[in-house]
Amino acid sequence: MALYRGDVQYAMGTDLTDTGFYWGVHAWYFEAMDSAEYALAKEGCIRATAETLNVNAILWYQLWREWPGGTVVEATNVAWPHPDLSGPYGPLWNTVYVALLNGDRQVSYKRVRSPLRIKEEGYNPVSDFEDGRLTDATYAFYQDKLSSIISDYPYFRNSAGVPIDGVRVRREVSDWQLRHGTKRRNKQRIWLVPPYIR
Repeated sequence: MALYRGDVQYAMGTDLTDTGFYWGVHAWYFEAMDSAEYALAKEGCIRATAETLNVNAILWYQLWREWPGGTVVEATNVAWPHPDLSGPYGPLWNTVYVALLNGDRQVSYKRVRSPLRIKEEGYNPVSDFEDGRLTDATYAFYQDKLSSIISDYPYFRNSAGVPIDGVRVRREVSDWQLRHGTKRRNKQRIWLVPPYIR
């Protein structure tokens, strides 16, 4: 069995950067015994990212590597349907913190960097959060969606290879700094060239 890392990259429109996009990446780790498991695990990584975004992400790239060596196995640009919920959106740094579990023990985490929606009369009837906490509906969306995906794809691991079999979404909105002028702002982008484009 081999351990892999998949970097699923997407771009969100924003006026906070010179390019007009903020590039987000969710890194997922998985184990696979054969090509069929590898293909299913890749699909799980893409779904776990795409289906928790609430904006129309513009670009999708994925980089698949052996882990921990980092040797590139392939790069793809698979697009996956995802929610396109109406805005307006709050700041990019309002994130949803998700603990990745092995049994009851947290073995990793994700910050879902998808702008939470805010209330605006005549446009959006409710906010995704109130007083710094996710509403019941928003909490259920993330908890149920990610629990279902983790259950559907038993290949998820942490970077050390420990199996992930559950999630626990934190109710409190998790603040994450955009970090202007640092490496994070100018994050490496995955550029695809043949023969890697699928």
